Amino acid sequence: MRDQRASISSTSFPARISALVDVNPHKQGGFAPGTGTAVVGPESLRGRPVRSIIVMNPLYRDEVAQAAHELGLAPDIIVA
Repeated sequence: MRDQRASISSTSFPARISALVDVNPHKQGGFAPGTGTAVVGPESLRGRPVRSIIVMNPLYRDEVAQAAHELGLAPDIIVA
């Protein structure tokens, strides 16, 4: 799995991800290692043109979809 993550980081895929969202305030304001993608709080998505949200843990799919709806968003929810 480690090699797969390394290959994803070195492709153009991360360039299409505009932000990583985390509800943990201690992670917000930081950047993802390897890609430099900003880590933001969910509220920062309000008013942004969000087409898709990728949920890394399927247990949070419904929670993330509900939070997106409450922010006025209607993105595709993709479970990785």
